Amino acid sequence: MSNRTKAYNREKNIITFVELGLTGVYFYFLLAWGGASFVANMVRSWTAQPLLQFLLFSLIVGGIFSVVSFPLSVYSEFILEHKYGLSRQTLWQWLWDKTKGLFVSSVISLPILLAFYYLLKTTPDWWWLWLGILLALVTVVLAQIAPVLIFPLFYKFKPLENQALVNRLQQLLNRYGFQLEGLYQFDMSSKTVKANAAFTGMGKTRRIILGDTLLEKFSEDEIEFVIAHEVGHFVHRHLLKGIAINLASIFIGLYLVHLAYQYVLLHAGISDMLQLEYLPYLGLFLFLFSLVVMPLTNGVSRRFEFQADAFAVRAVSNPQAAISTLEKLAEINLTDPNPNPLIEFFFHSHPSISRRVQAIQKIIGGSHNAVATA
Repeated sequence: MSNRTKAYNREKNIITFVELGLTGVYFYFLLAWGGASFVANMVRSWTAQPLLQFLLFSLIVGGIFSVVSFPLSVYSEFILEHKYGLSRQTLWQWLWDKTKGLFVSSVISLPILLAFYYLLKTTPDWWWLWLGILLALVTVVLAQIAPVLIFPLFYKFKPLENQALVNRLQQLLNRYGFQLEGLYQFDMSSKTVKANAAFTGMGKTRRIILGDTLLEKFSEDEIEFVIAHEVGHFVHRHLLKGIAINLASIFIGLYLVHLAYQYVLLHAGISDMLQLEYLPYLGLFLFLFSLVVMPLTNGVSRRFEFQADAFAVRAVSNPQAAISTLEKLAEINLTDPNPNPLIEFFFHSHPSISRRVQAIQKIIGGSHNAVATA
C-alpha cells in the first residue's frame, strides 16, 4: 500500500470519528446545555399553532447542525478528494450537487416529519409501529424510483454502448435468470477518477449501472467479474435478506427508542409526547442505537460480499480477473487493502481487499486441485 493511500485513509478515519464526536456534542448542547429549550421557547413566542411550532423547531435544530457540520462536509467531500487527486468537480459543481441533494432529502423528509407529528399526537403508544411501516413503504418506493427520478439529477445515464460487452454480459445474466430493465453507463468521470458499478432499482426499474471510468480502465474479463458479483447477490437473495434485516432493525430500533423516550418523559413528569424540549432525545436514542447495530449489519453485509465474490469467481470465464479487478479498484479508489480490524469491524460494509483476494485465491486453488485430482 502506498503512502498516499495510507494518508488518505488515515484522514478518512479521523473524519469519521470527528463526525461522530460532533453529533454527540450537538446532542449534549441541545439536552444538557439548554439549546433545545432556548429554541422551543423562541418558536413558541412566534406562534401558538402546535404543528407550526413543531416544524419550526425541527427546521431550526436540524439547520443549526447542518451549518455547524458544513465545514467538515466541505473538507471531507471536496478538499480531501482534491488533495489526493480523486475529484474532478469544481467548488460550484460540488455545491450544486449538495443543493440538489438537500432538495431531494427535503421532499422525502417533510411528509415523513408530518406523519411523525401526527402519529405522536394521535397514537402515542404505537407511533413507532406505524412510523416503521411508513418507513418500510418509503424504502421500497425509493428503491423503485431512484434509478429513473433521483440518480439522473446527479449523473447522465445511457444504455451501455459496447455491444460486444452487452452481449457477453447478457449471456451471463440469462444463464442465471437475472432479468433487468437494462445495462447502463453513466458519466462518473464528470465528478471523480474513482471507478464503480452498482445494481439498482426493483421490479421494472431494476438495472445495472457502470461508471464510464470502470469501462475505460478495466478489461472485459474484469467487468464480467463485477457484473457476476452483482448476479451473485441476486442468486443468494441478498437484496431481500438485506431489506428484511433493515426492516427488523427499523422496528426494533423505533420500539427501543419509544421505551427510552417514555422513561425520560416519565422521569421528568412530562405527559406530552410532543414536548419540544424533549424531542431531541428521540434523535439521540436513534443515534446510539445505530452505533450499536452498525457492526452487526456491516458484519452481515461483509458476509454477503464474500458469498457474491465466491459465486462470481465460479461464474466467469477468467477467474484470475477477480483478483486483478479488486486490486485495481483498490489502487484507483485509494482503498486501504488492510484496514485496522476494529475499523473494519465497526464501519466497513465490505471486507478488506486483502481478505477478499485471499478468499478468491482459495477458491481458485481448490478448483485447480479438484481438476488435477479428477
